[in-house]
Amino acid sequence: MKRIIGFFISSLLFCTLSAQDDRFACNGDLIITLYGNNFGNTNAHNISVTEDQATFNDLTTFFNLQVNSTAFNSVDRYIYGIAGENVIRLRSNGLFDNLGKPSYFPTSVASFAGDFDEKGIYWI
Repeated sequence: MKRIIGFFISSLLFCTLSAQDDRFACNGDLIITLYGNNFGNTNAHNISVTEDQATFNDLTTFFNLQVNSTAFNSVDRYIYGIAGENVIRLRSNGLFDNLGKPSYFPTSVASFAGDFDEKGIYWI
């Protein structure tokens, strides 16, 4: 019996981890966040792409977190996403902050894409 594991690709980000602190530095590297349906963790991977191959390199794991709609905020250099109805701030060291449910967030709505504008406003 084959077991099929589905992955949700929540975001493609062109940033890399910063060694100085728990923020991400933006230098053109590609980062993707994925979570498996049955595992309960979100993983960040750096992707190197050649002409005919993409290689996923593990960066960090966010344990017990399934987050989507992730986006990099170039203003403060963190990655943000949605877990349930809460905004989550992802840190490069594998930790995350639950920032709570925004007052404007509607109930029973799924969000699948996120981005920041040049002013640092998160759009989902």
